[in-house]
This record gives sequence, C-alpha cells and structure tokens, in this order.
Amino acid sequence: GESAVEREVFVLADTTFGSCCVDEVAAAVAEAKLKLADVPAVLQFCSLMHRSYAAFAPALLPLLLKNVALAKPGGPSAEPDSERSGRLARKRVSLRVLFELRAIHVLQRTAPLLQCVKELIAEDLGTSEPQHPNQGVLTSFAKFLAADPLVISASARSKAAGGPAVVQAEEEVACTLSEAEQLALLEQLRGYYTKVSASLQSAHEQLRALERAVQTVVEQDVW
Repeated sequence: GESAVEREVFVLADTTFGSCCVDEVAAAVAEAKLKLADVPAVLQFCSLMHRSYAAFAPALLPLLLKNVALAKPGGPSAEPDSERSGRLARKRVSLRVLFELRAIHVLQRTAPLLQCVKELIAEDLGTSEPQHPNQGVLTSFAKFLAADPLVISASARSKAAGGPAVVQAEEEVACTLSEAEQLALLEQLRGYYTKVSASLQSAHEQLRALERAVQTVVEQDVW
C-alpha cells in the first residue's frame, strides 16, 4: 500500500500554490521527518513542483544544504540518543535527496553539493568526541553512489581506481554529473576513507601499547 508520505505527495501534487507559498512548501519538505524509503515519493513531488514553479528548487536547495550541515548542539550537556539519531537521519536523507535531485535535473549545479560533501567530511575528521560522527551518513551516501549510474558512471569509477575509461553502452542513461565532477566526488570519499582507516589503525596501535604497558606492570607486581 501507499505510505503516508506518498499519499501526501499525491494530495499536494493536485494543489495549486500561490508564489508566496512556494517557500513554505520548500520548508515543509526540508523539515519533514523522512526515511530513505520516502525518497522516491519526495523526488516525485519535488519534480512536479519544479516543473510548475521556477522558484521551488532555489528555495529548497539552501534548506537541504543546511540539513546536511546540522551539527551537534553546543554546550556541556550530552546530546540525547534520540535527538542524535534524528539529526543524523536528516543529514543522511537530505544528502541523498540533494544528489538525486541533481541527477534528475531539478537542481542545476553540482558545485554546492560537492562543497557540502567536503564540509561534511571536514566536520567528521575534525571531531574527536564522538570520533567520526558522520561516518554512517557518508557510508550510506557511498553505497548510494555505487548503485546510481546517473551520479557516478562506470567509466568514472574505473578511472578513479586507476583503470581505463569504460565505453558507455548506447542503452545506458547518460550521467548527469560531468566526468570532472564525478572524479572530484570520488576523490573526496577516497581521501576520507584513507584518513579514517589511518585514524582507526593509530587508535588500535595505541590500545595495543597500553595493553603491553599494563601487562608489564602486572608482571612486575607479581614478581
């Protein structure tokens, strides 16, 4: 059956909005508590709005970028688990929607999206407590990229891995992003996971050193 989000999409799609309401509709999309399973319905609605209202996509873009940039609230108190889960879910879904909307030409520029990913990675690598807070968001995004040829082509994946260019079959849909944009995105993620791997290896080595030091103390006490 239809989800609640899908039912709402069909209702809104049949609604005529005045120009003053387009910003409010864009805000409602950005503020909705969505899951990845809701993305197809959201894309359908955004596509309909984009075709009917030229101001919709420009109004939605900064709101979704703001969602992806949501950071842990400041202050000494710890962020409740429920709030942290909700914040990370909004980041995850908004990042996915941004690139999906670019793939179907609702959004016309890739540069703001690449900058968004760059800042998300910088936040992750620059946060020590908790360590790598955006890793789940970025991993979900990487899985999406691996499965969507409209964003990353087989040729770009091959080139990024040091292989030859792959000739696109005639029946394949052309990728929306330019090859340079695709390679830039893949390089951002490759650099990120290289640094995460080094960080985890360093943490493991520190734990092993601590374990050896404790073992030495224990053996000295015994003797």
